[in-house]
Amino acid sequence: FKLNEWYGGLSHISRRIIPFGSIHPENKPSELKKFASWGLKGIKFQPNAQLFYPDEKRMFPFYEKAEELQLITTFHIGNEHGNVLGKFSQPERYVEVLRHFPNLKVVLPHLGGYMTWDRLELTLEFPNVFYDTAYLPGNIEDQIFLELVEKIGIDRILFGTDFPFRDHAEEVAHIKRLLGEVAEKVLWLNPEKILGIS
Repeated sequence: FKLNEWYGGLSHISRRIIPFGSIHPENKPSELKKFASWGLKGIKFQPNAQLFYPDEKRMFPFYEKAEELQLITTFHIGNEHGNVLGKFSQPERYVEVLRHFPNLKVVLPHLGGYMTWDRLELTLEFPNVFYDTAYLPGNIEDQIFLELVEKIGIDRILFGTDFPFRDHAEEVAHIKRLLGEVAEKVLWLNPEKILGIS
């Protein structure tokens, strides 16, 4: 938890930094209460690294606490880079979570599942879900990127970086070139909305 406390301290260095933390399934959900006091706005889960299925019942107390504390909850979804199957993070594993926690603000990166976009429809019906662009601009065909944006809807898409794998400036430029004037929604208007800032 030392790292989470350190992340929270970054917001005191610059107002431009809005930190998230992480928690392991072996921790207690009640420990999320500390996130707010540290200034953390959300949580990131990586099921393939943390070895859990998102719809396991043991995870539900974490989501319940995050919903109560209004913490944005980001999950890796889909496969991994290098044609590695994401055993724990396939899209169907999120449906029960989204159904049980309609007030939990959820971000699903890689426009809803890296290399699993054939199952994007599984999560689209849930209005509490946002999708980010992490790793995709310039790494998938522009036409596929635009088709996914159209399918999801521009008002639900956030700029995501997937640091340190990509150059942020290159991705921003790519998004601006592809989306034109509506890029502002992805780059700052939609993030402001989910973060509750202006």
